[in-house]
Amino acid sequence: MPDMADRTLTRVPRDVLWDEDVYARELRTVFRKSWLFVGHDSEIPSPGDYVTRRMGQESVIVARDEAGRIRIFQNSCPHRGNQLCRAGTGNSAHYRCGYHGWTFTNSGVLRGVPRQKELMPPEFSRDDYALTEPPHVAVYQGLIFGNWDPGALPLEEDFGDLRFYLDAILGGTDDGYEVYGSPSRRILRSNWKIGAENFAGDSYHLATTHESAIQQGLFGPSEEFLKFNTISHHINVGNGHVARLEQFPFRPDPPMFLGYPEQTGAEFMRNLSPEQIDMKSGTFIIHGNIFPNLSYMDTVVQVDGAPYSYVWFGLWQPRGPHEIEYSNWHLFPKSAPKEWKERAHFAVVNTVGHGGSISADDTEIVESMVAANRGEVARGQDFVYELGSHYPQDKGSRYPGERVYPGVSEANQRYFYEHWRKIVYEGEEAA
Repeated sequence: MPDMADRTLTRVPRDVLWDEDVYARELRTVFRKSWLFVGHDSEIPSPGDYVTRRMGQESVIVARDEAGRIRIFQNSCPHRGNQLCRAGTGNSAHYRCGYHGWTFTNSGVLRGVPRQKELMPPEFSRDDYALTEPPHVAVYQGLIFGNWDPGALPLEEDFGDLRFYLDAILGGTDDGYEVYGSPSRRILRSNWKIGAENFAGDSYHLATTHESAIQQGLFGPSEEFLKFNTISHHINVGNGHVARLEQFPFRPDPPMFLGYPEQTGAEFMRNLSPEQIDMKSGTFIIHGNIFPNLSYMDTVVQVDGAPYSYVWFGLWQPRGPHEIEYSNWHLFPKSAPKEWKERAHFAVVNTVGHGGSISADDTEIVESMVAANRGEVARGQDFVYELGSHYPQDKGSRYPGERVYPGVSEANQRYFYEHWRKIVYEGEEAA
């Protein structure tokens, strides 16, 4: 296993993408001790609704029980371990195992055992065989998370200053946000950390990797975009969570929420704090990563000469050290007009959807980075994260967190790996 104990934060061994021992330890530490995203509450709006997802490599059922409570269950019958739900989504009051017929309610209670009186001893109790649940389940701004660690910090405490940014992204409307369509999924030959650290704050790649998207005018007229003297903030909000803002070189007065319907802008003015309004109205993109593997983005693009904003979440779900399931969710204000949602959805699908121009650029890089580091020589080298390491940190911003400002930087990647190293290397006990 590569040794990071004595590394500076500007150097990360390339072997962290390939080493089997690293991945095994990540499953025991990162994915057993972190809050893991499993979906959005709008995906399971009614009692009985469920979706099947993964937490690390654990298959889980995310359900709304008959009382309306959101639950997460291990998707495995406690009798012999058979998978209970094979459909990706559905509605059911019960889950019946296809192997021996054990049947569970959507609150996880074992309700039926075929021929129980005949075959089971008298002391057998169905109460002893409820579905396994993580000890912690929490919902924040509609985002559903679970945590397998009994001693984990409460979700809001773990998020800390990240709440300011998530509230600005998802908490500004009267009725909240909803997922538009089902999340799309794609298998990539890569490592989960590459996508997570890219969305954490890699603005350096924009002009190179996304040159064609810029030339197509997705961010406005290309000649004007390239001349834009935007202001970049890289922000460490703690516990491995990061945010990055790319702001316009001017402060709109009155506030301007480019790409949103007028009525949605009025809701932002009612529901957000003055600092959040200042940030959201003067910012071209807000993005970052919720540790370990959930990336987020609130941005605006142009379609047929008109601006459209959207909120996007991307999950880099490991399926081994060399493969990930990359899923993304598209969210819009519930109260926004249907016609606007359709156009905004067209915008997000054609940019960061799996077939979109921006996503195609990024996924090619995500796969090629790993493909280029298979060999023994490459695996013995380091990735370099020196960009902006000489910039001063600023804690005097109107926005919470430890900020590197105003230039392009790899500060957020360093924050990400600092927390990753703390969990994986520095005395964390294997579960």
